[in-house]
Amino acid sequence: MSKNFFYICDILFVMKNEYRVLGKYIKEKLHSPNFFKYYRIHREEVLKVSISLNNGDRDISMNKRFFSQNSEIPLLKPDDIYYLLSILKEGKSFEKKVKIINDFININIQDICELIFLLNPRKYPPVTGIVRKIVNSSSDYIEWLSLSKKFIDEFVDDYVMLHAILLYDDNNIYDDKVTGLKKTFENGYKNEHKWLTGIKRKIRDLDYFETEQLKKELKIDDYHRNLIFKKNVYAVIDGSNVIYSENGKPDLIILMNLIDEIKSVGIPFYPIEIVFDENIRYILSGNQIRLLEDLLRQPNYELFSPADIKIIQLAKKNKGLIISRDNYSEYDTGNIKIIKPEEINESYRF
Repeated sequence: MSKNFFYICDILFVMKNEYRVLGKYIKEKLHSPNFFKYYRIHREEVLKVSISLNNGDRDISMNKRFFSQNSEIPLLKPDDIYYLLSILKEGKSFEKKVKIINDFININIQDICELIFLLNPRKYPPVTGIVRKIVNSSSDYIEWLSLSKKFIDEFVDDYVMLHAILLYDDNNIYDDKVTGLKKTFENGYKNEHKWLTGIKRKIRDLDYFETEQLKKELKIDDYHRNLIFKKNVYAVIDGSNVIYSENGKPDLIILMNLIDEIKSVGIPFYPIEIVFDENIRYILSGNQIRLLEDLLRQPNYELFSPADIKIIQLAKKNKGLIISRDNYSEYDTGNIKIIKPEEINESYRF
């Protein structure tokens, strides 16, 4: 039998020792050779769905593959989703919300908790995978809120990573190329420079009315829409500079959130390159090192020392801008625009 089966049996048998059993499960998944490849793709999907739900999108049927197999969320009607989300956003206690929902919709407690996670994945823990076996009531969920915080402190970086761990299966790994092809057919675009250049050339051959028709019928997110229809701006991110939190702790999740923010507000920065100083490997530790190594396998991430020189060279060569809190006062930056991460929001204009 599979390891997952025995883990589930352990959890059901020793309900008072969830931390020990789940901790063992989480550590094993974190050390799977392909987990961080899966996590990187999974993370983008979760945050994209979260933004969509918070913007009032009622249809999540296209995102079935990151739910547990026994989840009924993808089967819900759009109007039921809208009703569920409106109740979950109210200021009532969790128990009252569950009662109100169950009076109108036949949905299990696990799916309600999972929707709470999707609405705010940085604040609330996921209830998916094997956790569905131990959260069977409102009181179970309250205990899981407390327990999951311990995992964030000791094993994982955030709740999105925990969600990926709970759904990760060594025998069902997302291949980057396959994922890219699926997105091409499902969404009608792929984020590759050669393809983007070609599509822009074809759009220039359209007349005004044809272009406007295309804009109306093209169902893609704002970031990729702007990449296609607007002038792209090259951006190089000072990776070693932007990863520090307010308390001075380095965290690659801050960098990933920054890139997510750029895409979510639709700023057509492309391509985006990230340069780290080579000493980054001595600054990070644990899961952060493993995530770094996975990022460095991507063509737009690199190590260079001193990183400042490479960053300025790239910005000058590509007539782009730099994202950093450093002002590079010891270098000749010419007319290069330098913006801080916190300046990137929905009101940003360049």
